[in-house]
Amino acid sequence: VTTRIGLLGASVTQHPEFDKLLDYLMAPEREHVRLRGRTGDDGCDGGLGGLCCSISSVRTGTVTETLAAALTARGTNSLTIAVESGSERVRRIINKKLEQEEIFAAVRNAAAGGLQGLKLYGMVGIPGETEEDLEATVQMFRELKAEAPKLRLTFGCSTF
Repeated sequence: VTTRIGLLGASVTQHPEFDKLLDYLMAPEREHVRLRGRTGDDGCDGGLGGLCCSISSVRTGTVTETLAAALTARGTNSLTIAVESGSERVRRIINKKLEQEEIFAAVRNAAAGGLQGLKLYGMVGIPGETEEDLEATVQMFRELKAEAPKLRLTFGCSTF
């Protein structure tokens, strides 16, 4: 018997029945279920008869205020999304179908839903990347912080 459940997939939150599953997990009779985003910094151990349900692969466009509020209500402090770059040009080079507004919406929704932090994954060193592209990433983070000043933003960066 386990006290942990993992919702795994390429993008769990894009499943057509995800909202129904979230409603099911959030029902009052299941308040013992803890939800955990990918960062895992919430100490989710299922203790005292609880059940820990972790959600992996949250796409930026699926971070809604409802999702953030559900995670917050069940003990999660933060969530992780992959933005790759603050430069739309670089995201086009790597075929990352993500618009700047989707990133800003995810930040607004995370903050409005009560999350304390949001980690954004990115890459540097992509062939064709310029100093202007790096500056675009720095500028995006400045603007994101202005958009949600109380939200702790973290940038995890890997080299290409």
